[in-house]
Amino acid sequence: MGNTRVDCAGVRVAAQRFDATAGILDGALRAQLSRLQFDRNVAGRAHGAHGDAVRAELERLTAGMAQWSRAAVRVADALRVTADRYGDAELRAVIR
Repeated sequence: MGNTRVDCAGVRVAAQRFDATAGILDGALRAQLSRLQFDRNVAGRAHGAHGDAVRAELERLTAGMAQWSRAAVRVADALRVTADRYGDAELRAVIR
């Protein structure tokens, strides 16, 4: 069986970047998308259906971004756990 080397510090840096990405997405959701209000009342009587369509798409976009953010957090967590496991395995190998 061959030897495998994992750059645990690099994996942790990648986890931090995923956390930062989640923070950026969450910030955009809080600061930008959550404030957008558009529906049939804003669009006016002649364009009510279009206003509702815009509102539905904004809701879809917001839900998608929230899902991306949660996924980025899960990836970051998995990367940290993986880095810890490889680090522990390396220590055990050195002790042997």
